[in-house]
Amino acid sequence: MLAPAAFIDALGESAVAMETGRWILTNACKMAASWRAKGLPHIRMGVNLFPAQFRNGTLLQDVEQALSDSGLPPEALELEITENIALGREDGTLSALKALRSRGVCIAFDDFGTGYASLSYLTRYPLTRIKIERSFVQKIDEKSPSEDTAIVRSIIVMGRNLGLEVIAEGVETTAQANYLRAEGCHEMQGYLFSKPVPSNMFEMLLTSSRTDAPAQGWPGSEVAGLRPGLKVAI
Repeated sequence: MLAPAAFIDALGESAVAMETGRWILTNACKMAASWRAKGLPHIRMGVNLFPAQFRNGTLLQDVEQALSDSGLPPEALELEITENIALGREDGTLSALKALRSRGVCIAFDDFGTGYASLSYLTRYPLTRIKIERSFVQKIDEKSPSEDTAIVRSIIVMGRNLGLEVIAEGVETTAQANYLRAEGCHEMQGYLFSKPVPSNMFEMLLTSSRTDAPAQGWPGSEVAGLRPGLKVAI
């Protein structure tokens, strides 16, 4: 078993990146649609994109096909991009993302705060959410000095001013969750709520969430809170 960090960069630049990305997108949409069909709480399915998926100009077609084949509403899909996707390919990337956003698909900027151009891209890209990179969240504890929380606090305020939802990544402690909640962070994801699990176990988590099971201590998938509108990242 390998964590994604061990192979994702190599996979993203390999000859099978396009085929793999299309397969992930298709199956993620089908899985989310099947859960909705079973009457489970509606989730927002997050799918990370490879840079290769922007290069041949078929991303819009691929997403529309995946949504059509699965029957998943566009607003239930969230595509996650990183700065390495945005940099150097702005024209092609922007046009595809704007077209997808006009159809209702959500667009999230992943690992926000770690790159050089992140701030300027917030106003140019058709984003719905920004995700605070986990390294900033990890600095939060009950005795954190103000300088360790300044970036997180600033991103939350900036997102609010720009009309964007904010997700904090890598939340592992109650202290982190309490701080983020007090600062008005919209959503959180991380091991405090759940570690990654297979789809059948995540389905059990969805089933349990209908009875308002508590978020802490659940051995489920990486989610942004146990409530209608759950997000699962793929």
